Amino acid sequence: MTLIVNNNRRRSHTALPEAKQLRVRLHRVIDCHKAIAILTLNALLLCAGLELAARSTSNLKSLFSRPTEELVGQGQPRESLLLYISGLG
Repeated sequence: MTLIVNNNRRRSHTALPEAKQLRVRLHRVIDCHKAIAILTLNALLLCAGLELAARSTSNLKSLFSRPTEELVGQGQPRESLLLYISGLG
């Protein structure tokens, strides 16, 4: 009869109590949530940094580009045709 009691004790030592199992699971969920939150924040910061870099590059490009040549004429749509510009028309 003592063997059965000893077997029951061994089995109860290997299994955690339910409250402790619940705490362990809760901590795993919290750790997973924290990891996902950090990865999401990093992705948002990366996107914001890329957006800032693209805007600043666009602004710098517009500062150093030459202004477009203005057409001399009356502003009619046919003035942009190659035949009209060449003087053959």
